[in-house]
Amino acid sequence: MPIDPNRGLRRDNKGNMLWETEDVLVETDYGPFSERRLIGQPNGGIQMRSGAGGIGIVMYNDEPGVYYNERGGRVTEAVAAGAGFDVASFGKERRKRDAMKLAASGIEAEYAGHGPSANVIAERGEYRLLEIAAGHFAIHFIEADGKGANLTPHALPRKAADKLFEDLAGPEVAA
Repeated sequence: MPIDPNRGLRRDNKGNMLWETEDVLVETDYGPFSERRLIGQPNGGIQMRSGAGGIGIVMYNDEPGVYYNERGGRVTEAVAAGAGFDVASFGKERRKRDAMKLAASGIEAEYAGHGPSANVIAERGEYRLLEIAAGHFAIHFIEADGKGANLTPHALPRKAADKLFEDLAGPEVAA
């Protein structure tokens, strides 16, 4: 996978970058060099520095703490540190983002009805009414494999969820 230095950067209709850049002098183990950084878009683009023997070491700004060589292969933090990257702070940022992604996926799963707090209130035909949190309800469509696919992108109050469930599932048939 070759490195794309323009990943995440917006362009106008003529292909010109929409963000200005600034040149910053960076001190490394191999001497100082000038690095071009974006102004106004902290999460776009890359940081590229020269490592031992002139190897290009790259870090995408939207993926801090993960380092690549110029051909897209992963390199160790030791090599990145030798090229002048602040691996301690970028590693901390990477761990923070990983923890936030994990927390967000847990929250999404809980509100999608896949988490531990989803209680089945009613099930009729191909529809299931779930309580995803106290006072928050969702409607699921039951797939052929028995798993539920969320139909309501937002949690509903009980009254609205009951009405929508009745409209979708139809009236209850007496046996």
